[in-house]
Amino acid sequence: MSTTPKAHLVINQGATFRHRFTWLDVKGRPIDIAGFTARMQIRESIDASAVLLDLSTANGAISLAGAAGTVQLYISETVTANQTWSKSVYDLLMTAQSGEVYRMVEGTVTLSPGPTK
Repeated sequence: MSTTPKAHLVINQGATFRHRFTWLDVKGRPIDIAGFTARMQIRESIDASAVLLDLSTANGAISLAGAAGTVQLYISETVTANQTWSKSVYDLLMTAQSGEVYRMVEGTVTLSPGPTK
Protein backbone atom coordinates (compact mmCIF):
# COMPACT_ATOMS: atom_id res chain seq x y z
CA MET A 1 0.00 0.00 0.00
CA SER A 2 1.34 3.41 -0.98
CA THR A 3 1.83 6.02 1.71
CA THR A 4 2.16 8.77 -0.89
CA PRO A 5 -0.43 11.52 -0.33
CA LYS A 6 -3.12 11.74 -2.99
CA ALA A 7 -4.63 14.90 -4.46
CA HIS A 8 -7.10 15.45 -7.28
CA LEU A 9 -6.35 18.40 -9.55
CA VAL A 10 -8.72 20.25 -11.89
CA ILE A 11 -7.30 22.20 -14.81
CA ASN A 12 -9.67 24.68 -16.45
CA GLN A 13 -9.13 24.57 -20.21
CA GLY A 14 -8.09 27.97 -21.60
CA ALA A 15 -7.25 29.41 -18.16
CA THR A 16 -3.99 29.80 -16.27
CA PHE A 17 -3.45 26.89 -13.87
CA ARG A 18 -1.62 27.42 -10.59
CA HIS A 19 -1.54 25.01 -7.69
CA ARG A 20 0.57 24.99 -4.55
CA PHE A 21 1.58 22.02 -2.45
CA THR A 22 3.45 22.19 0.84
CA TRP A 23 5.65 19.20 1.64
CA LEU A 24 5.30 18.39 5.35
CA ASP A 25 7.07 15.93 7.62
CA VAL A 26 5.18 13.49 9.87
CA LYS A 27 4.86 16.20 12.55
CA GLY A 28 3.26 18.63 10.10
CA ARG A 29 6.34 20.85 9.72
CA PRO A 30 7.48 22.06 6.26
CA ILE A 31 10.37 20.11 4.77
CA ASP A 32 13.26 22.32 3.63
CA ILE A 33 13.53 21.68 -0.12
CA ALA A 34 16.39 24.10 -0.83
CA GLY A 35 18.59 22.50 -3.49
CA PHE A 36 15.87 20.09 -4.67
CA THR A 37 14.55 19.81 -8.21
CA ALA A 38 11.05 18.66 -9.11
CA ARG A 39 9.29 17.05 -12.05
CA MET A 40 5.73 16.04 -12.77
CA GLN A 41 4.21 14.23 -15.72
CA ILE A 42 0.57 13.94 -16.64
CA ARG A 43 -0.42 10.83 -18.62
CA GLU A 44 -3.75 9.29 -19.65
CA SER A 45 -2.95 6.28 -17.48
CA ILE A 46 -0.02 4.96 -15.47
CA ASP A 47 0.86 2.60 -18.34
CA ALA A 48 0.54 5.22 -21.12
CA SER A 49 3.77 5.98 -22.97
CA ALA A 50 2.65 9.42 -24.18
CA VAL A 51 3.20 12.36 -21.83
CA LEU A 52 0.30 14.84 -21.99
CA LEU A 53 2.04 17.53 -19.95
CA ASP A 54 5.57 17.71 -18.55
CA LEU A 55 6.24 20.13 -15.70
CA SER A 56 9.61 20.61 -14.03
CA THR A 57 11.87 23.07 -12.31
CA ALA A 58 14.07 22.82 -15.44
CA ASN A 59 11.31 24.07 -17.79
CA GLY A 60 9.97 26.69 -15.34
CA ALA A 61 6.58 25.04 -14.78
CA ILE A 62 7.48 24.19 -11.16
CA SER A 63 9.03 26.57 -8.64
CA LEU A 64 10.23 25.65 -5.16
CA ALA A 65 10.34 27.76 -1.98
CA GLY A 66 13.15 26.21 0.08
CA ALA A 67 12.54 26.26 3.84
CA ALA A 68 8.81 26.87 3.38
CA GLY A 69 8.52 23.50 1.64
CA THR A 70 6.19 24.86 -1.04
CA VAL A 71 5.98 23.61 -4.59
CA GLN A 72 4.16 25.86 -7.07
CA LEU A 73 2.82 24.41 -10.34
CA TYR A 74 2.17 26.66 -13.31
CA ILE A 75 0.59 25.97 -16.72
CA SER A 76 -0.17 28.88 -19.04
CA GLU A 77 -3.61 29.51 -20.51
CA THR A 78 -2.16 28.85 -23.99
CA VAL A 79 -1.04 25.37 -22.95
CA THR A 80 -4.30 24.50 -21.14
CA ALA A 81 -6.32 25.72 -24.17
CA ASN A 82 -4.55 23.17 -26.38
CA GLN A 83 -5.30 20.17 -24.16
CA THR A 84 -7.99 17.74 -25.34
CA TRP A 85 -7.92 14.89 -22.82
CA SER A 86 -10.51 14.64 -20.04
CA LYS A 87 -9.06 12.55 -17.20
CA SER A 88 -5.50 11.55 -16.46
CA VAL A 89 -2.99 10.70 -13.72
CA TYR A 90 0.14 12.38 -12.37
CA ASP A 91 2.82 12.16 -9.76
CA LEU A 92 5.23 14.78 -8.46
CA LEU A 93 8.80 13.65 -7.88
CA MET A 94 11.29 15.58 -5.77
CA THR A 95 15.03 15.01 -6.25
CA ALA A 96 17.46 15.97 -3.48
CA GLN A 97 21.01 17.16 -4.17
CA SER A 98 22.17 13.71 -3.06
CA GLY A 99 20.24 12.18 -5.97
CA GLU A 100 17.58 10.57 -3.80
CA VAL A 101 14.12 10.75 -5.39
CA TYR A 102 10.88 11.05 -3.41
CA ARG A 103 7.29 10.87 -4.65
CA MET A 104 5.71 13.83 -2.88
CA VAL A 105 2.15 13.47 -4.15
CA GLU A 106 0.17 11.57 -6.78
CA GLY A 107 -3.37 11.51 -8.07
CA THR A 108 -5.79 12.22 -10.85
CA VAL A 109 -6.31 15.28 -13.03
CA THR A 110 -9.51 16.40 -14.72
CA LEU A 111 -9.48 18.86 -17.61
CA SER A 112 -12.59 21.00 -17.34
CA PRO A 113 -13.60 22.25 -20.80
CA GLY A 114 -14.90 25.77 -21.16
CA PRO A 115 -17.14 27.35 -23.79
CA THR A 116 -15.16 30.63 -24.03
CA LYS A 117 -12.52 30.43 -26.77
